[in-house]
Amino acid sequence: MKKILYLICVICLIFVFSCSKKVENHSDIENDFGGEKSDEIEVALSPEEIERQKYENSVSDFISKMTLEEKIGQMFLVTIGGTEFSDLYYDVENFIAPGGYLLFAYNFVNGEQGINFTSDIENWFGKNDLIKPYFSVDQEGGLVNRLRDVASPLPSASSVAKFLKPDLAKAIYDYAAMQLATLGIHVNLGPVVEILTEENQEFLDTRSFGDKDKVGIYSDIFIKSMLENDVYPVAKHFPGNNADDPHLGLPVIDFDLSKVNDILIAPFEKIEDKENIGVLVAHSVVPAFFDGNEAIPSCLSKKVVTELLENQLGYNGLIFSDDLLMAALQENGYDSVEAISMAIKAGINVLMIAQKEYMPFIEEIVKLAENDEEMLLQIEKSAKKIVDFKVKKGLLDYSEEKIQKGKGLTAEELAQYQSEKYENFLKAYNQGKDFYQMYWGN
Repeated sequence: MKKILYLICVICLIFVFSCSKKVENHSDIENDFGGEKSDEIEVALSPEEIERQKYENSVSDFISKMTLEEKIGQMFLVTIGGTEFSDLYYDVENFIAPGGYLLFAYNFVNGEQGINFTSDIENWFGKNDLIKPYFSVDQEGGLVNRLRDVASPLPSASSVAKFLKPDLAKAIYDYAAMQLATLGIHVNLGPVVEILTEENQEFLDTRSFGDKDKVGIYSDIFIKSMLENDVYPVAKHFPGNNADDPHLGLPVIDFDLSKVNDILIAPFEKIEDKENIGVLVAHSVVPAFFDGNEAIPSCLSKKVVTELLENQLGYNGLIFSDDLLMAALQENGYDSVEAISMAIKAGINVLMIAQKEYMPFIEEIVKLAENDEEMLLQIEKSAKKIVDFKVKKGLLDYSEEKIQKGKGLTAEELAQYQSEKYENFLKAYNQGKDFYQMYWGN
């Protein structure tokens, strides 16, 4: 009997020990989640996770074959002159492709010309084995309306919020987005996600939707219309402005932290679709962000761009600078190269400069980056985000687990493409024009 009891006790001890070991291993799994896998359990990836991993590997592989100059070039958003594109515009042998082009009213004559202009440029890049550029405009409506003489009328933000209920606002922004897409515009630098206040009214005026509630409602509508029509919206100008025009001077927003959170950060925090949009960071200086330390322009500050906007607020899309050649920086101690290098290290992905010449800046940044590990890491991070964006926009091809540069079209294919785009543009233009006339007349 004693022997039987002894055997039972031994078996129970073995069982308890075995269970406790498994629990310990489960604890290891919890502690190592995201790190080394457990000896006991191998977590299977879902089909979606496997495909995502393959895609991310293809992005890394594509970037590994780019030179440092090419990666930096992809970060630049620059201007381009004229209304027609010539094959002789660039010296291909010595050309480093920019990430995108910022278009203005002077680049457009009419819808048909606009479509030919963007598609001719894109096609030239494809034929010359270059990464195709994206095209962007500031198409807010009202005073900031680059397509005033090309697209259907688009009222200002304040006018839309005043006269249109949300469902009708959605319609007018849908027609605007359709026209942008058919013109070959990939990025719209809008909406303005800033609450109108006494401090910024002189500068923003009708560019704001108004109070906090209206900014929240109509900004989301604007963003939704753009996304649904394959245009990438860029909320601006984070964290805000005052009455000073950054084209002329450096805005300093001297709010206490409570007011900063309530007036400046709140509207950007409330945007619903943070994952799929970009944000444009202003030059404005907000001393409250810096805890008594030296305050610097927002677009040059890692504390603002990376820690606040990206990490805290959760904006993981492309982060744009405002024009880095504006007087706000140039006349306040930040020369061009310094501003660009600081913006990169702050976490800016898209370096906007409102001029055609940018290649000398690439040479200067290469020299700095070769001896700056932090800058190299930020360039690599930006390159990955830009390549991912271009795949989603069809500017890079992804198939069979490989990313490749988009190819050019034959003359016949290009003509067919342009004809179809123009037909779609006219349809959206007429719908937008008819809608505008119903509510604003001629």
